[in-house]
Amino acid sequence: MTIRAGAIVVLALALTAVTGCRPDDQATRTADPRAVAERLGPALMARLDSANAAFREGRFEVALQLYRSVATAAPDESVGWFGVYMAEEAVGNQAAADSALERARQRAPGASLIRPDTVAPEDGGDG
Repeated sequence: MTIRAGAIVVLALALTAVTGCRPDDQATRTADPRAVAERLGPALMARLDSANAAFREGRFEVALQLYRSVATAAPDESVGWFGVYMAEEAVGNQAAADSALERARQRAPGASLIRPDTVAPEDGGDG
């Protein structure tokens, strides 16, 4: 799960997208973590932090419950759905993971972390 640990850091930063040299059709949107935290509020941010901690500790079912509660309470924010995706994948529920990832993608168009058609420079992009 070390690959997923890197994703947690990004999730904790509210899906801050990596920007680089890209054509306009692949430009990424950079989320301001403070703006996301403001929209979520302290209670949901605390839940998100708890979910991230549970995920890092390998307590995927606990993390899944917490991420789901964030996604349910703030359905228009991608961060909760991305957490659901990671936790569902970790427990082996690929169909549910795919569904949650699609929801995250719909809420964060252009975010390189969750878009298969964008590549961050450190991943081999030409940026």
